[in-house]
This record gives sequence, structure tokens and C-alpha cells, in this order.
Amino acid sequence: CLVDGGMGKSTLVTKYVDKNKRIIWWMEANKKDKLITRYQDWKGESKLSEQDLVNSLVQVLHQVMPKIDAMPDNRWDEANLYAPHVAYVLSRESEKIGPSKLLADLCMCMGNYDRYVTFNYKGALFYYQKDVEIKNALHTGNHPIIAASLNNLEIVHQNLGNHTVALKY
Repeated sequence: CLVDGGMGKSTLVTKYVDKNKRIIWWMEANKKDKLITRYQDWKGESKLSEQDLVNSLVQVLHQVMPKIDAMPDNRWDEANLYAPHVAYVLSRESEKIGPSKLLADLCMCMGNYDRYVTFNYKGALFYYQKDVEIKNALHTGNHPIIAASLNNLEIVHQNLGNHTVALKY
């Protein structure tokens, strides 16, 4: 359930873990560097671990962060809303859950966001490198998924004018 708190100030994301428990996140757009996480246990039973909370948060963000490309459309507006929260989780919480396909996808989404929407090629480079690191941990050898991620690195290096570095990819 997503609810806009008015004037884009906050978004309430609720994910039901089971019928007795729920996880609530307030994503405050006006405090881009702060994500408030709160867990409520309706029956007073044992609480989820911090790792389980972060896993759930990554799942929710993976569902709401749109996959964007070079063609501007309404997904760019959605990405503007969720990108600060995805960036926060990737920079501060991703080590708590280790490599996963969801984290790699979020890194790719953020790389695409920085590359296409904000033209922040250094930011895109950071997220694409993280994407490659995660995919290398998940796949062995010359996997096509790793090749596609390396291609993203090559393109961003070209955009930055690092043509000799781009040739390595």
C-alpha cells in the first residue's frame, strides 16, 4: 500500500509479512538522507531481525523502483520519488543481507537513473560497478548477465571521456 502524504513530503509503504505482523516505512522525501524504519508487532510476539527488515525493505523498493531507460516517460517521475530511498538502502544497508539478485537489480536501476535521468555519470559508474561485483558473486565464468553489466560500465566510461578505460570492458 503506497500513500502520498501530500505535497510529496512523505510516502508510507506497508508490507504485510503475515496476518499478525506488518512492516511500515516512512520515506521522507524532504529528508533525503534519512529513512525512518519502524516495525510493529501487533500481538507482541518476537520481532523480526534487522536483516529480515532490510530484506523486506529491499523487496518493497525493488517492486516500486521503476526500470527506466533513455526514453523519458512517467517512470522517470516515479524514479525521482524512490531513487533517494534506494540510494540510502544501497549505501547503508546492503552489506547486511549480502549479494542477491534484488540488490543487483536495484544497483542497475540506480545506475540507469543516474545515467539517463540525472546525467550523473560518476554516480552511474558507482552503481554499475556495485552491480558487477554482486553479479560476479552470484554467477561464475562468462555469464551473459555479467556481460550486460560490463557493457553498462563501458558506456559510462565513454560518457566520462575515459576511452582507454572503456576499452577494457
